[in-house]
Parts: sequence; structure tokens; C-alpha cells
Amino acid sequence: LVASALGLLPAPRAGSLAKQPLGSAMSQEQREQVKDLFAQYDSDGNGTVSLDELKSILKTLTKMKDADIQKMFKKIDKNGDGSIEYDEFVRWVFGRNQHMDAAAKAALIPSDASKLQLSFYNFCGPSSVEMEGRFFTKLCKDCKLVGKTFSAVEADIIFNKVVVPGQRRISFEQFEKALVLVAEKSGTDLEGLRETVATSGGPAFAGTQMENVRLHDDKNTYTGTHGSDGRHSITRSDTRRSTDGGSPQGGSSRSIQPAAPSQQHVRDLF
Repeated sequence: LVASALGLLPAPRAGSLAKQPLGSAMSQEQREQVKDLFAQYDSDGNGTVSLDELKSILKTLTKMKDADIQKMFKKIDKNGDGSIEYDEFVRWVFGRNQHMDAAAKAALIPSDASKLQLSFYNFCGPSSVEMEGRFFTKLCKDCKLVGKTFSAVEADIIFNKVVVPGQRRISFEQFEKALVLVAEKSGTDLEGLRETVATSGGPAFAGTQMENVRLHDDKNTYTGTHGSDGRHSITRSDTRRSTDGGSPQGGSSRSIQPAAPSQQHVRDLF
């Protein structure tokens, strides 16, 4: 489950969470965490999340298309009243992960794990949660992993090592294995490499200056060691980035603006 992977729930035994009522699967602390998240996204404070509010968040943080966001919105809005209520949001967060929900959950549940997942899904391109070889190479170039000790050709070789024979795309789990091989080949610290990829946020485009995305880049939304040990300080260059390796968006450039929710910060996630 995505909620387990992102730290909102302990990893359950196979099938155990699905057999429990929703209330028994959540501690009081977890209820507060999700309630704070929901309030963050309910920007007008009316107690529900509208399609426009959800679009505003996901269009800022992900490469999801409007049609995909609309489809997901309808799936979360179980009673079909045109808005997402708190209970509906909770059931989606802690429900069984649907293939195309992964990118949205990575964006909407900020954590260390979700930052790396979000970067991966953004490099996959719109309407995809698996990565092609050319986008893996682009990720390596955009994140400055390609250099004196690691080449684009070696990135291709590593991709072919982790991809299932006969397939053209890798999953997030296979991507994590690829990062281990990149770190070994380039002589780079794995945790530092993962952090570099996680803080990239996604592919760079010519003429695009990346802005801080508050929910993921503002370490004040993290607490405990995640907020205080300095590992998650984000600095972004004001320089324009290159388009080496092509882009999932066909090379178009657009400015990504940070979300500005009016509610309190996300707190006590970890």
C-alpha cells in the first residue's frame, strides 16, 4: 500500500489491512496527520476538496493530465456530489493502490519516500507510472549523474539490466535497483544520489526556471529528524536547464508555480 510506503501506516502482513475496518487501521495520530493534509488541500476552508482545488495541487506537483485528474477525482468522490469529503479522502489514501493513483498519492502525501517517487513519476511523463529507457537517461543527465565517472551509455546498460526482458519500461521498484547500480558504477554515495534525484522534482526544460514547491520543498512541513537534521534543505539554481535527452512532454516549456494553500502547514507526518 502506498500509505504504508510513505510512512502513514506500518507495513501490514499480506492482506491484513484489507480485512480490517478503516477505523481500526488508523491510530489517532494517523487520523490527525490525514486531517491536516485534507485541511491543507481544502484551500477555501469549506470542508471539502473540489475538482479545481485538486487540479491546482496536482498540476503544480505532477505531470498528470486534466483527464487523468478528473477520472481520479470521480473515483475518490464515491457519493458523486462533485466534491471530496474527508471520509472519502481517507478511504482513498488508505485504500488499495490503483495503478494510476501512485503519482497522485506521492504528490499528496509529502515525505522523504514520496519525494523520490514523485520525481520518478514526473520523469515517466503524463498518464504513465513506468519509465522508458530514454527518460531514465534524461533523468541521469538532468540530475547531473552523468559526468566523468558515469556516462549516458552506462545509464542505458543499467536500464537494460533492471528492465524485464521483452518490456520497454521499468517500475519504481526497478528504478530503485537501477539507482543502486548507478551509485556503484559512479562511486557515489547512494543516499546522496537518491536525495539528488528526489529534490530534482522532475525533468528540466529549456527556458524553465523551477520554483520551490511548498509541500515538498519546504522542510517546515516535515517534523522530527526530517525537519531538523538538515538533510532535506532544498536549494535550487536560478540557471536555466538544458533539454538533453528529450522530454516526456515533447520538449515544451512551462513555468511551474508553487501551491499556496491558505490552511496550516502539514505537520507531524513523521
